[in-house]
Amino acid sequence: MPLGGTRLGFLGTNIGALIVSVLAVGELIGDKLPMTPGRTTAGPLGARVVTGALAGTALSIGAGQPWLIGLISGAAGSVAGAFAGFYARRFLVVRMGVRDIFVAIAEDLATIILTLGVFAWAL
Repeated sequence: MPLGGTRLGFLGTNIGALIVSVLAVGELIGDKLPMTPGRTTAGPLGARVVTGALAGTALSIGAGQPWLIGLISGAAGSVAGAFAGFYARRFLVVRMGVRDIFVAIAEDLATIILTLGVFAWAL
């Protein structure tokens, strides 16, 4: 991403990309563990808001758009995604009888595909 010369320039480096990638993989794994708190509780939701705001800001700056729009959109999108994902996952597990792990993996794949699509659109 073209973030050089900005406060988020570190995200455009190989080290920044590696750190973000390791954190993303950690979240993918941690989300599947039975002792992980629900995504709509304060701690996980707060972390999603922060990372969503950071990602939205970086995308906005990289696309030459106002950073504040990206920050607000990223934060709001992370909250909407957390609750939509929670209710969709619960519906599929409880009402449709699908095992949670299968829904979780499908959800992760959808998130990765949508994220790559948004990234490609923003550039």
